[in-house]
Amino acid sequence: ITGQIHFFFNVYPCTGTVIVDREPTIYVIGSTDRSGADAYNQALSEKRARTVAEAIRVLLLKDRSSLGQAVRIAYQGVGERFAIEAGEADETKNEKFREVQINVTSVGPPNGTEEGWKELDPVSPADPTIPGKNGLEDL
Repeated sequence: ITGQIHFFFNVYPCTGTVIVDREPTIYVIGSTDRSGADAYNQALSEKRARTVAEAIRVLLLKDRSSLGQAVRIAYQGVGERFAIEAGEADETKNEKFREVQINVTSVGPPNGTEEGWKELDPVSPADPTIPGKNGLEDL
């Protein structure tokens, strides 16, 4: 996060406010290992990323009054890309690549391009809670 984090005196963890210059975006990236077909892994990585992005959105909606400004949430599945870049052999099962990465920034996506990102509706401090529409009743 670009900005400042304010702490109360002699208090940990942070109970202060995060101040950023621009609207922050939470980028969620899902990935897989190299076990399975490419198309299957691409779809699985996107499902992982969307699931986590939606869970983050629900949590933000539950506590939206603490937000200082709107927060965007974008997600993307990259399939086997991270495993391939790391030199993993084809069909290798390696749990370290079955993951979701979360990046919070106000300066743009972690891969440097806006291409391929899908966005959920942003969360703002003024968002109404609509039971049955946003999953809040399940948490």
